[in-house]
Amino acid sequence: MFWMLGMCLTSSVNDVIVKYSGLSGSHLKDINILFFRFFFATLSLIPLFIKHFQLSAFKKNYVHAVRGGLFALAMLPWCYSLIQLPIPLVISVGYLTPIFVTILASLILKESFSIARWVSVFLGFFGVAVSVNFSFTGANASIFVALLATFIFAVLDIVNKKLLTQKESFISTMFMPTMWSCIWLLPLVILNWKTPSLSEFFMLFILGIGSNIMFFCLLKALDSYEMSALQPFKYSETIFSCIASFLCFNQLPSINVLFGLGFIIPATLYLTFHESRAIKKS
Repeated sequence: MFWMLGMCLTSSVNDVIVKYSGLSGSHLKDINILFFRFFFATLSLIPLFIKHFQLSAFKKNYVHAVRGGLFALAMLPWCYSLIQLPIPLVISVGYLTPIFVTILASLILKESFSIARWVSVFLGFFGVAVSVNFSFTGANASIFVALLATFIFAVLDIVNKKLLTQKESFISTMFMPTMWSCIWLLPLVILNWKTPSLSEFFMLFILGIGSNIMFFCLLKALDSYEMSALQPFKYSETIFSCIASFLCFNQLPSINVLFGLGFIIPATLYLTFHESRAIKKS
């Protein structure tokens, strides 16, 4: 599960960069931040893509175009939510994604689910509900924007898993959809063009590199374990996001978020114990 934890840590760092870019008095809009994230991610992957070039990558170009479109579509509302809401709250709402994933994995990937997996996922979901105080209205109206992203992320996870079962190389799986995300966003960013400053260019470059590291960790995790077994480990991102939010924005998580962690962390530990024991027996 090292890869999943690495993905969560990198994702938290990326979230901080997005929020800082949107709150630091910058004139950049969500679409600008997102476009340059994909642009620098694509640029940094070009040498590896050329070195490990496979003509078969272009045979599935339409699939990558769909994946890139879904990723860009999900990230637009996600970036907006990160800027408008506290990071731990957005991450908590994002944990609704595993519920969509388990349903989609059952219907599309025909994965079996043990009782331990179901208990872990739903215990984590209850912790998420506690974190947002069972309320998605009022000042937290932007949560609905984050909710819009969660279902799209779930669909994207299923598509990623499906591609890996079809022996798609990691480099192609990373490069092609990232390139397509950049292409899909290009018309929008031209209409809303804002030139970043030198310091903003540097932050956006780090954001692009971080997104590649995060994507690689996710693909490695999906290649090693069934998707449904990985979902509860995403809850560790709450811990990383709380620490990052305090260090960078002096924002402490609410009592509800901390109480919700009392359900989320045991769910993760329980699944870890169960999966480790199952591997030893096999």
